[in-house]
Amino acid sequence: MPHNPAHSISAMHRRFTSPDEWRSTIEPRFRGSFYTPRHNSFSIHARLEKLARVQLLDLQVGRSGLGDLHSAKYGYSIEGIETHPYFIIWQQAGAAWIRQAGLDTELIGGEWALFDARVPTSFLLPDRTWTIGLMIPQAHCDWQARIGPGGVNLRQSPEGRIASAGLREALRGDDWIKPQSQRSFEAFLLDAVQASLPVAAASDHTPPARLAAKLDQARQFIEAGLTDPDLGPDHVGDAIGMSRRSLYRMFDLLGKTPMEYIYEVRLAEAARQLRGKLTDRPSVTAIAHAVGFVDSSHFSRMFRARYGVSPSQWAVSLR
Repeated sequence: MPHNPAHSISAMHRRFTSPDEWRSTIEPRFRGSFYTPRHNSFSIHARLEKLARVQLLDLQVGRSGLGDLHSAKYGYSIEGIETHPYFIIWQQAGAAWIRQAGLDTELIGGEWALFDARVPTSFLLPDRTWTIGLMIPQAHCDWQARIGPGGVNLRQSPEGRIASAGLREALRGDDWIKPQSQRSFEAFLLDAVQASLPVAAASDHTPPARLAAKLDQARQFIEAGLTDPDLGPDHVGDAIGMSRRSLYRMFDLLGKTPMEYIYEVRLAEAARQLRGKLTDRPSVTAIAHAVGFVDSSHFSRMFRARYGVSPSQWAVSLR
């Protein structure tokens, strides 16, 4: 669904009206960059943030300075990103073009793609566009083999929609996700990428009895450990004796990732508690802590992304 960039500019976004000022801001972050000269009006709003190990750039272009779309050239080129092996372009509004190895990838609002950050890349972000760029750390060792020349388009998935809604909500605010909550959000984001990669071959066979037993063990461990804010895939794998890769393959039988399941269970338990009796009902903050969220603001963003309303609205609607 397209989104209106004008509704998403926060006090933390910095406005640039000088191409040279913008160039000096982003150039140190990339290797061998080349900036196409601008000869027209230039106006963008940008917000740079860090989400644990992920570097995030929210870029909302009013005027690119490159002229109209038909005459516009690729505005920025890099030889590579030295600090992160992958990057994602997540288009929120308008269209963007990314060129690698002579191949052009077009992304329109709601689409996203994963790229090899070591490959020379050019970007075209025309007027009136909204783009979120993510520089991704080495988190999943098998991604490299799944990224072809020109990147790979990621599927539209429930995980991706939840992650996108959470990012937009966070970027809309005048503060940022607290450090103690960033690792869990990062894990969920990386899981969303993993779940959205194209599937080479679908498997619809019934899981063997041993896998079914392992799934049950994993469920029980997750449900018993919800109060632990650091609960993640590695903890689950260690508890049931499975490698991270095997764990992801097993949860793929459910059509989700381990971290998505953990978030689903956390939020479902919070929704259940909010449905409790009106008397002696704990506060939203207390419920957030009880299901493993350190930051109540982060909890509210994730709850809204999943259920479409805030926790308070959810509780009131059930009276």
